[in-house]
Amino acid sequence: MCGRYYVADEDNIIELREIIQEAQNNLRYADMASQIKTGEIFPTNVAPVVTSDGAIPMKWGFPR
Repeated sequence: MCGRYYVADEDNIIELREIIQEAQNNLRYADMASQIKTGEIFPTNVAPVVTSDGAIPMKWGFPR
């Protein structure tokens, strides 16, 4: 199984930019918001995740 993926951050991908912005603006996760990565995402990187509560930043990977 691959442990990484790619998040494009070009300006022409408006919907993805909005998801990233929503995750960065989520006040409950303010401590992680500044760590959100785009481009190639590896395990332990913080990335935006879309949940039923909206987009939130989460650490990518499996817990030990």
